[in-house]
Amino acid sequence: MSIQDKIKTLPYDIQEIIYYKFWQLEIENILNSNDSQSLNYKPLFNFFNKYDIINNLNIINNIREKYSEFDIVYKQHYINNKITFVNFNKLNSLCLSWLMYLYH
Repeated sequence: MSIQDKIKTLPYDIQEIIYYKFWQLEIENILNSNDSQSLNYKPLFNFFNKYDIINNLNIINNIREKYSEFDIVYKQHYINNKITFVNFNKLNSLCLSWLMYLYH
């Protein structure tokens, strides 16, 4: 039995805590990487896509609480529907905007 299968047997609230911790660690690693500091948004974008994070409001709200810069760019892109980088799709723009807030 894989670790993911074992996690799925746990109560839902425990599963959420495990996944939040996992996502937080992954996001921290991505945000602190040289790629992100160089404004390469692709690793962050790929992470959001891989786990379909943008469609999980629990995770989004958790990220918004933890990162004030993310909260700003999330509101701009997904609540106010104003894309910062007009030649990008919404998620690409959000990822690059977040990195711009952090490192520019």
